[in-house]
Amino acid sequence: MFGYKRIIIGEHERGIHMRNKRFQAVLGPGVYHFMDPLGRDQVQVYDLGRVEFEHPQLDVLLEGHGAELQEHLQVVELDARQVGLLYRDGRLSGLLTPESRTPTGVDR
Repeated sequence: MFGYKRIIIGEHERGIHMRNKRFQAVLGPGVYHFMDPLGRDQVQVYDLGRVEFEHPQLDVLLEGHGAELQEHLQVVELDARQVGLLYRDGRLSGLLTPESRTPTGVDR
């Protein structure tokens, strides 16, 4: 149907709903329906299996919507003398370098 979007977010996923390239909400598991004849709505789906969260406008999202994203992300900022270890399910899954800023998912 013209202008009708159906988005399915799995148990292991979260979605970022953008309208006119502006943040609207973080979508949890479920089925979402949008009437969008002008193509203004976009949902970017992210797998929670990945420890690190990557988004092209991450700094802008955190600055403008940090409180809303805080429930889903934990931002780790390291100085020049720190190194971070990322663990997932009790296993080492990554290394954070000095002077880095890394958002990690806490929604698992």
